[in-house]
Amino acid sequence: MKLRAILSALVAVAIAVSIPLASPAEALHGKERIIGKVTDAVTGTPLDNVCVVLGPAASRCWTATNVLGDYVIDLGAIAPPGFSTPVQFFRNAGYASKSIDVVVNNDTDTVVNVTLTRNDGGSGAPPPQPPQENLVQQPPAPPTFTVYLPNITRMLGGRYGWHTPFIVQNVGTANTSLSVKYYNFTDGSLVATRTATVAPGRSYVGSPNDDVNPILPENAQFSVVVSSAGSPVVAVVNEHQGGPGITPEALSYSGFSTGSTKVNLPLVSKLSAGWLTTMIIQNLGAATTSVTGTFRRLDAVATPVTISRVVQPGRSQFIDPRSESTLVAGGEYAVTFTSVEPVAVVANAHNDLAGSPAPMGDSYNGIPNVTNATTYAPYIPKNTDGVGRSSRVVIQNAGTTAAMPSITLRAYLGGATTTVTAPSIEPGASWAFVPTVADGEYSAVVAGGTFAVVTTAISPATAMFYTGTNTLANKLFIPNLTRKLTLDPVADPGWNTPILIQSADATAATLKWYRFSDGSLVTTQAVPLTAGATTRVDPRTVVGLTDNTQYAVVLESPGQVVAIVTELNLLAGDNAMIYKAFLQP
Repeated sequence: MKLRAILSALVAVAIAVSIPLASPAEALHGKERIIGKVTDAVTGTPLDNVCVVLGPAASRCWTATNVLGDYVIDLGAIAPPGFSTPVQFFRNAGYASKSIDVVVNNDTDTVVNVTLTRNDGGSGAPPPQPPQENLVQQPPAPPTFTVYLPNITRMLGGRYGWHTPFIVQNVGTANTSLSVKYYNFTDGSLVATRTATVAPGRSYVGSPNDDVNPILPENAQFSVVVSSAGSPVVAVVNEHQGGPGITPEALSYSGFSTGSTKVNLPLVSKLSAGWLTTMIIQNLGAATTSVTGTFRRLDAVATPVTISRVVQPGRSQFIDPRSESTLVAGGEYAVTFTSVEPVAVVANAHNDLAGSPAPMGDSYNGIPNVTNATTYAPYIPKNTDGVGRSSRVVIQNAGTTAAMPSITLRAYLGGATTTVTAPSIEPGASWAFVPTVADGEYSAVVAGGTFAVVTTAISPATAMFYTGTNTLANKLFIPNLTRKLTLDPVADPGWNTPILIQSADATAATLKWYRFSDGSLVTTQAVPLTAGATTRVDPRTVVGLTDNTQYAVVLESPGQVVAIVTELNLLAGDNAMIYKAFLQP
């Protein structure tokens, strides 16, 4: 899963359409910011999780206030000096929104402090307190849900280096209190804790580059643990870099709600055709653990290699194949990680070394111990989108005995099926194939054993990776969708995010579209499905949605389905990515 550095459909700090894009020369000064504090108009109490929007259209959040009511909007890389724009503030927990016209100072901070007024009939004053002598200190409520983010960075490599904003969505039915802990990547120390209250359906935006009070260190890397007291949450992390003179590159992965003592990576490369896969391992357990990766050659017969790391609870360690002399340059591997404590692994695949004609990259989540015998892959392109986008499917045997996968491809819209003949695969090993089918789009079903599956969808300038799903569901959460999200509606077609729903037996689904900025239900869509096939839902054709807007979707079906989201902008460059819909936590 991956995301472009500027104007990603999943980027937590999305750019509003009314802001003119800075030229590279204008962006070099890089010091323009809008900063401020949002408070209750009567009590002066700081208000957290206020959605801050740039531009006249309340389509998406740029950032959100922290627990102290503070916010920061860094404009240096994307807006010319001296521009003016409306800034809007939204908080859906009983407060009226407010819009302020702002002229941004050149090369310095513009301070915009805001007060919001209650609109629910309350006075804005806190409720009466009992006499001091009767107060009893109550212990904090225990977390009801935890999400782990193995790799979070702030300006890693410099001002325009790797930055990882993340979105945490409340997918429950009650308000939830978040605690977000940042641990230093090098020594495991706790660097900072952030807190926020998030209403149902709404999202918390964590943006390390815009962090305040106290500021996170620059050129640093963290593991993050998000605890939620009140409702379950899901999270998406965006990894991106880019700026003046730097080719944009970006990746994305999903936060982990659970770990496993066995994690599978079907495809890891050490400079194979330019591809390099680094691995980040986070310990989700309660005790320090040793994690061992067994590397088996995908492209040759060789003795397996083992590499180990010791990881503290909540912390992360990485493996870079370039630093491992036992791994062969030019080789591809299937990797199995094992440990006593549950762990999560992110695989970051890059093809961006010096001299690369088209830098690109992508990420995928390590696949936990597989127990189901059938895996679904909704999207297998063959020479599509007018850019030659085609797939390679990599299948790893996650079981303990040799197994022969049964593979069925089916053309979209309930088309013809094709059977792929596969060899027997040894435990822990992988086998890959490129479908020999007519040009078009297909879904795949892999059966016959417990297999971990990764599908790539690559063109000469773009790359998308995603993992197969072996757990069917009748309810799925999709945190971030866009319809023609763009800075320039004339010159840029914008980011669009079709949902690809693969049905096992379902013949219908209902999609509820919630606007990202205020959480309101915009439209409810009935979608007919064909059992056994994939159906595409394109936001551009959904009645009731508006262009240049972000949404969250809840998908429900009486039958069993899986779903992914393709994020595409066909203007130019490496602007394609995939993420998977979330199961009910």
